[in-house]
Amino acid sequence: MLMLGFVVEAGNIWLGRVELIHALEAGALAGAKVWGDGADDAATRSAARLAAQEFAQANTVTGSPIAITTNDNLSGLDNDGNNNLACDGDVVLGNLSGGVFDSSVGNPMAANERAVLVRGSFNVNGITSLFNPPYVVTGQAIARADGTGSVRLVEVTTIICP
Repeated sequence: MLMLGFVVEAGNIWLGRVELIHALEAGALAGAKVWGDGADDAATRSAARLAAQEFAQANTVTGSPIAITTNDNLSGLDNDGNNNLACDGDVVLGNLSGGVFDSSVGNPMAANERAVLVRGSFNVNGITSLFNPPYVVTGQAIARADGTGSVRLVEVTTIICP
């Protein structure tokens, strides 16, 4: 019985991680689509963040909703050109070039350089959660516009977050 409990626990954690990644991928794709199809201005960047948040939160992890913040700098003081409140936020807009995502490169003019990074974490409760704290699963997804109206998920070698 103890072994069965551990197998069920590991499966629940694995399922939580997979569901979280799928939610983050949906958010990244939605954000990249909005930003890639629109003008590169503050309104479009805000709309891209909202789309990323909405699509990510439309998914559940182990039957519970997830929370993603837009990380939108609405103060008008834009230090990085992409209206990121913080480079380590849940939704980060940046430039993608040569496998490098850089949140400090502002206003990528070419639509195929615009990329959206969506991060998140979720507490997965399992059988042992009665005695131990929940397991925290984390993940991230990056999507970019390709300049033709399509978007795709990408893997990057480096994330620059000054």
